[in-house]
Amino acid sequence: MIGIVLAGGTGSRLFPSTVGFSKHFCPVFDKPLFYYPLSLLLLLGIREIVIVINKEDLNIFREKTKYLSKFGIQIKFAIQYKSRGLPDAILSAKKYIDKKKCCVVLGDNIFYGENFKEIMNEQTKVKGASIFIYNTEYSQEYAVAKIQKNKVVKIIEKPKNNFNKNVVTGLYFFDHDLIKFCKSIKPSKRGELEISDVLNLYIKKNKLSSFKLGRGFTWFDAGTPKRLSRASSFIEQTENFSGLKISCLEEIVLNNNWVSKSKLKKVITKYPVSDYKKYIIKIL
Repeated sequence: MIGIVLAGGTGSRLFPSTVGFSKHFCPVFDKPLFYYPLSLLLLLGIREIVIVINKEDLNIFREKTKYLSKFGIQIKFAIQYKSRGLPDAILSAKKYIDKKKCCVVLGDNIFYGENFKEIMNEQTKVKGASIFIYNTEYSQEYAVAKIQKNKVVKIIEKPKNNFNKNVVTGLYFFDHDLIKFCKSIKPSKRGELEISDVLNLYIKKNKLSSFKLGRGFTWFDAGTPKRLSRASSFIEQTENFSGLKISCLEEIVLNNNWVSKSKLKKVITKYPVSDYKKYIIKIL
């Protein structure tokens, strides 16, 4: 399985904070935003990862992720030249994805909950595609899942009302049909390819599964100033209370046995003095 992080887009909802740099480098308490979706792929044991980005962000992303190669993680990049929706971003990476199963995660999404690693692993085994659903009062801002008899029967893009609160989050598992389906859909009225149309094709083939995240889970779409701030406060409070860091990439690769303690010690010698470095030293 290959991992795809969709980290393109204009960052318009965070304007003017994102003038001059990608929103995916915005700090969420003690780590850049893109660490959080990236950590999900590492938890799944995925070492081949494609990050879809804007052309102007290529050099900085390369610089800030090159150290991951020391852990046996292969990072590749695909350029999305214009923001035309999630399926368009996926098609930007088609040469890496074609004929492969993949996990796609939005670069501004944060997930936290007990046993989430095990839950994700179960979803990798389903045939076709799988989505994660979360209840929110702001459902009119997202695609929602129409559910009948515990089964998703339709995905509706940004409904005008919010009676249906079953939002489709930004974490997906897809089989080898993904690229074919992305190519077959047409732009919506707003001129973009919609991921809801791709998911509806899976529904027609009776190949869409879902998992509903309950009260024990937290999901943030951290793409607005308020939600970015709330996510940062949540991470700070949770980490301070537990003494454990969320989405510490070095801790994950250590637990995956992708790096020895001695090698990780050598890697972090080049890290500047910080609470993050102190935490890694503590777990070592």
